Amino acid sequence: MKKFLILFTLLTLLWSCANIQAPSGGPQDTTPPEIVTYSPENNSINFEDKEIRIEFNKYMNKAKVIENLSISPMVELDHSWSGKELRIEIDGDLDTNLTYLINLGTEYSDLHGNKPGAAFNLVFSAGSKIDSGMIHGKSSQEANGYVAFLYNLNNKSGDTINPAHTFPDYRVQLGTSGDFTFAALKDGMYRLMLIKDEFKNNLYDPVDAYSAALNDIEVLNSVSKPVAIRPGAVIDVQGPELREVYPEFSDFLVLTFDEQATAKSLDKQYFSISDTLGNPFEIASVFNFPDEPNKVLVSMQQSLDTGKTYIVKADISVMSDTLGNKSIDSLVTKRFRTPLGNDPAGLTILSFDVPDSADNVPTMPVFRMVFNRGINIDLSQVESKITNTTDSTTMEMKYSWKSANILELTSTDTLQMRADYDFNLSLKLKGSKSTHSLDTNVTRHFTSGGRKTVGSASGTIDMSSNFCESDVYLIFMSSNNVKYLTKVADRKWSIKDLPEGEYTIEAFCDLDGNGAYSYGYPYPYAFSEPFVIFENRVTIKARWNIEDINLKVNED
Repeated sequence: MKKFLILFTLLTLLWSCANIQAPSGGPQDTTPPEIVTYSPENNSINFEDKEIRIEFNKYMNKAKVIENLSISPMVELDHSWSGKELRIEIDGDLDTNLTYLINLGTEYSDLHGNKPGAAFNLVFSAGSKIDSGMIHGKSSQEANGYVAFLYNLNNKSGDTINPAHTFPDYRVQLGTSGDFTFAALKDGMYRLMLIKDEFKNNLYDPVDAYSAALNDIEVLNSVSKPVAIRPGAVIDVQGPELREVYPEFSDFLVLTFDEQATAKSLDKQYFSISDTLGNPFEIASVFNFPDEPNKVLVSMQQSLDTGKTYIVKADISVMSDTLGNKSIDSLVTKRFRTPLGNDPAGLTILSFDVPDSADNVPTMPVFRMVFNRGINIDLSQVESKITNTTDSTTMEMKYSWKSANILELTSTDTLQMRADYDFNLSLKLKGSKSTHSLDTNVTRHFTSGGRKTVGSASGTIDMSSNFCESDVYLIFMSSNNVKYLTKVADRKWSIKDLPEGEYTIEAFCDLDGNGAYSYGYPYPYAFSEPFVIFENRVTIKARWNIEDINLKVNED
């Protein structure tokens, strides 16, 4: 029994020693952690030791410290702790021609969650010289979780750098401020990318948000121009892929894709159904519902035999997603068996986005009606009009079919503000399936909106061709991060229907002509589009038009 008690006491002692924690009790600690000692000394030369030590004034969240620790240029490191002291072991030999920088960012914390007041940098060299070149940068928006990757172009060609396979020479973790600094650099050219390194493998992966700098960066006499970069987004480069076929009825199939396809892709000519002998079966229509955009519904003209195997083919080489990406594969084939029973649904209105007695309807209204099954557009009739109930003036509405089951109605002129209207729609529809038809009238009463809570602004932009020789767009960003876009024409701009509030203004050069900001491309490498954030802030007031706002692009 004594041996057991001695052994239990010894194990308890060892366990308590292995799990060092901050003492409990007393007032809550809210002071930031500090580094009290470190070795080697900053700017040490001829460093031959393999160990670096950093001691804190309190017990730390070890995982967070390691997560925020980096060395540039990159070398393999091992880590160990002794109480409050972090020991960093360098694997391999250091290059005597390079200066190294140990960086500890500001996103780590002690055991109470307190973060440091500033980042920590330790510079040293295995040779006889300390390089002092620096690159300072700032993200234009909050960039938590992003890492700045820097590649040295002095010892490699930029065309060979693929961030999916090439490790960066330098890396810095960005904090909440978005500021970052690369120090201890040689003079020369460098390439910068901003990556949200989800796998923390120091490589670019398809799931990582990405952005490139505006250009490569030169360090000359240890100095470089300040760098502005925008945190990017995940790059979607693949088209829609067919994942699953589910035969809901013997004449009705549900195809599930991995992402939404454009309305133009929902055409029955891109799909075919056949049996295993190659005999084709006629498709009545292909469509989808807005609330399930990844699902494509296929209605057959005739029922397929229950229990037999059939093949659906989708020519996805002509199908594109909402970004214009097309699939690498040209044809996808899926086999399926049909269940017992035909589709029992008749042709009905599934949804209409104008409720009766609606208020604040836009003065240039666009109404959308969704049907539960496909329409034979050539055999259908649509008539629609809007009547002002005060003066009895009537306006015809234009209509268009956005897909086999989505009808869009638009006014031919602007409605009066804050006026009452009656809407009337007459439908004489034939379904794409010969057994389907719908003959009905739809009426609504609504009140048009006004400009009680919106304003407008206009002005000019002062810039040279050095900034942009393509189209320029302005982005008005509200305090709750809602963006409003307008295009510059002949260095003049205007924007309407801005809700009340204060806005920051950005401009970007639309080099690729897609009407949206492009963050560049990792490989083959492409720079991001030039942008500028103006110091001007605009306060929009209801029913006011603020004129003569001059925006100046500083190109220094």
